[in-house]
Amino acid sequence: MYDVLIIGGGIAGSYLAFKLSSLGLKVLLLEQKKNTNGKECCTGLISYECLKLYPFDDSLVIRKFNRATLYSPSKKKLIFQRDNTQALVIDRPKFDLFLINLAIEKGAHFYSGNKAEDIEVNDHKVMLRVDYNKHFLNFEAKVGIIANGYNSKITEKLGLGYISNIVLGAQTEVESLNHEEVEIFFGRNIAPGFFGWLVPTRPNQAKVGVLTRNNPKIYLENLLSMLTKMGKVKNTKEKCHTGGIPLTTLTQSYSNRILVVGDAAGQVKPTTGGGIFYSLICSDIAMETLKGAFEVNNFSCQYLSQYEKKWKETLGQEIKIGYLARKIFESFNNQMIDLAFELVKRSGVLEGLLKNEELSFDWHSKSIINILKNNQVAKLIGINKYLKDGDDI
Repeated sequence: MYDVLIIGGGIAGSYLAFKLSSLGLKVLLLEQKKNTNGKECCTGLISYECLKLYPFDDSLVIRKFNRATLYSPSKKKLIFQRDNTQALVIDRPKFDLFLINLAIEKGAHFYSGNKAEDIEVNDHKVMLRVDYNKHFLNFEAKVGIIANGYNSKITEKLGLGYISNIVLGAQTEVESLNHEEVEIFFGRNIAPGFFGWLVPTRPNQAKVGVLTRNNPKIYLENLLSMLTKMGKVKNTKEKCHTGGIPLTTLTQSYSNRILVVGDAAGQVKPTTGGGIFYSLICSDIAMETLKGAFEVNNFSCQYLSQYEKKWKETLGQEIKIGYLARKIFESFNNQMIDLAFELVKRSGVLEGLLKNEELSFDWHSKSIINILKNNQVAKLIGINKYLKDGDDI
């Protein structure tokens, strides 16, 4: 009998295992994959703020950036640059393993290479049936944490909903020139409704990827072809990794003796698909909620509801405004994207954003609102058709 059973050994699950084990709780961490190589489609791009707030070892940082260049379909540029570091690339596989080892050091039990087959919850415990090397094992705990990604069937079985609004990503490692900045590419032939990227990592290496609703591998090939012609990348024969990212949140992220954290709950930035920082923030909120639950021995749905209330107080507005921006941008054709680039430069929006200390790698809502309030931008997109009755930007 464990205190906490965590399904999913990614960032949210392993970080929670570390934090809860540090409280002296008996924790079981289960991961379906046999290896712990991390999310291979993840670029590993995080903010400097995230680095300072959470347990990153300096050896995990591969690259630092203070500049990003955005390209429109016709190759117009928007350059975001500041004097100090704004973003970093971490070694994602090593980071996942780093967190798992922290959890194990604090006493968590870790099993990899298993698959959760069935889950039952009653007033007294959580019961999980696991296929472990073709042998079925049964585990019990006072509380269960679901942290196994957006396509978790467990949340649906527990009546918490299922996230169907997703975007697909494809990414590969390439040989490149020694770039010093992140580059983002827009265009319907590259990533319709979304974007592609070139993120330098180690010397003469970079990650190239795209986000799209459909056919991410085909669009990745288009981006690689364009970057090769531009002389930005050379060898592009590495393996392509794909994955899905939720764009909306789960119907409910808690129930009796259950919390849902990370991608499984849809705790992701809808603007960029980034989930590392949000997962860590929500994991801390889950830890504090469970700490209180164990102190008063109350694991009811009503008590655990404070978890969702708190994480939505922290991130709800960011996700709502980010998703509004995402819906708007998905409607843009190439001409509208080019025109938006021109407006942002010509109207002084870009200059204003760069001077605004609230412009942040992680917190986008205020910058999005400032852009949408610009009369020329609002006229271009017809903002009112995206707002529900009573909504205001």
